[in-house]
Amino acid sequence: MENAEIEKNLIENELIKEGDHIVHKEAGDYWEKLLCFYTQVRGYYYCTQDCLVFVGGFAGSTNWSVRYSDIKKFEKCTVGPFIPTGIRITFYDEKKGKDRKYKMSVLGRSKWLEFLGKKVPKNQED
Repeated sequence: MENAEIEKNLIENELIKEGDHIVHKEAGDYWEKLLCFYTQVRGYYYCTQDCLVFVGGFAGSTNWSVRYSDIKKFEKCTVGPFIPTGIRITFYDEKKGKDRKYKMSVLGRSKWLEFLGKKVPKNQED
């Protein structure tokens, strides 16, 4: 699927705003916390000019979008029992009125951390 078609779908699903464009796409996993366990959801991460988007699961049933400006912190973490490919993102969720966390898993984690470091204003990670 071409980026223009993906962008159209992301706009229709209110994951990005009109005029935002994909700058990077990569397969990865989202580790969703259900009760006290994490479940792995395979899908794609889309980095746009303004936000980080995940779309995955059966027919894109799991999706989320976080504006870079809402990310308060990002840090390395493990996924599964001991797999060192995770990045935990802490952000302010306007709809819920509180901080939330997403755990993503990608290959080339150091490149992602570098990318987020350039996109996220005033990152609090040390």
